[in-house]
Formats: sequence, structure tokens, C-alpha cells
Amino acid sequence: MDLPVSRSTLKIALGVLLLLNPLYIDAFGVAHPNSYRYEATEVTYNQSDGIDYDIHARGIDSDIACLGNPLPSRSCTLEYAIYQRGNLTANVSWAGHVENYGPNSYQYAYVDGSFYEVESEEVAYDTGTVRLTLNRAPARRAMRYASTPISRVSHPVRRAIETGSAKTHYAVDGANELVRKNGDYYVVYRVEAHITDNEAYERGEERDSSRETGLTLLGIGVGLGFVLSGQRERVEAEK
Repeated sequence: MDLPVSRSTLKIALGVLLLLNPLYIDAFGVAHPNSYRYEATEVTYNQSDGIDYDIHARGIDSDIACLGNPLPSRSCTLEYAIYQRGNLTANVSWAGHVENYGPNSYQYAYVDGSFYEVESEEVAYDTGTVRLTLNRAPARRAMRYASTPISRVSHPVRRAIETGSAKTHYAVDGANELVRKNGDYYVVYRVEAHITDNEAYERGEERDSSRETGLTLLGIGVGLGFVLSGQRERVEAEK
């Protein structure tokens, strides 16, 4: 009579482990074959030296043109041209209110060691002429505008800032974006990547939610079956 009881206990224990699989399926990378490592660097600014950060962080924040981008982008080239000439005018095919420009409608640019607020003004309605200018802005205001409070960032980004690094099995949202913590600024950047599933990487679907959901549901279903079966055997053995 001891054998059924021992087997029932084993079934229940195994079932509980399977029911808890959502807690460890991500940690072991079962649903995410690729792995990444991120680190954080503090971003500081002073008028003498300009912006300072770890040079391995390729790009700090897309909401500020030219900030930490190792390669000249189209928007950065435009801002430097405006800075050097004082302003630029262009004829456009639309009329009416002109908003700020750039891939993310950025409001600031970092040019020649200083921050500037970008402005665009329509100067001739009939020809659609627009004047683009830069106005010097305080670094604190520009960095605060672009940054995200640490309370609103993803867990891997927060962990990298608080501990120095973070490992994940999927590409992290919020990397290479300014994060604000207690008045200081940080940026999290990728330093290492191990790609074993090229198809997932090329699709940009490193975090395969369908695979994760399927494995989770399978584990829960099988685990529940083991628990119920083990409990049934235990009750029968006690009769």
C-alpha cells in the first residue's frame, strides 16, 4: 500500500512544478532561443566638456538629434547645416501650421557641444516657404524632455541601471533611450547578443509570444493532470 502513496506524492510534486512553469520558462530561455546582455552608463553634461557617456553606447536618445550617434544621420546633417548658416529656408508643398521635424518629431538637437531647440516657421504662405532655425536651450531642460522616469521603464532596463547589467532572451524595448533617476541620467545599451534562431531575429520577433503561451498552457494542463491523478491515488490509498 506504500507504493501508490509514494507514486501519488511524486505525481503531485511534479504537477506543482509544471503548474509553476510560467515562473521559470522565461528565465531558462525555453521560449526565447536568442540571448542578449545589456549594460548601463551614466550620461552627464557640463559646459566645458559637453556630453559624457560610455562610448560603447551607440546612440543615446532619438528624441534629441545628434546626441551620441556615432554615424551622421540625415537629421543631424540638417541640424549642423542650420547651425552653421544660422537658418535654412525651404519651399514645401503644404501650407498651414508647421510642426517640428525629424523621424520622431524631435524638439531638440545637440550640436557642437550644446543643446538647441529646433524651430520651424512658415514665412510665406503663398509659396510654402518655411524657415528652420535653432535656439540655444538649457541642457537640463532638453535632457528632461527626452528622458523617461525609471518608474516607467521595462524591468530589464531598470535592472541594468540599478545593477550595471541585465541579461534577457529578447531585444529590450527602451534601450538607447535616456532614463531619469533621482535627477541623474542613464542610457542602457546592448553589449552582447547570441543569435541561435536567425529567423526570429530577422523577423524582429525575438520574444515569440505564441511559443511561450503554448508551452505555458501545455505545462499547466499536464501539471493539473498530474496533481488530480496523484490526489485521486492518495485518496484511494487511504480508504
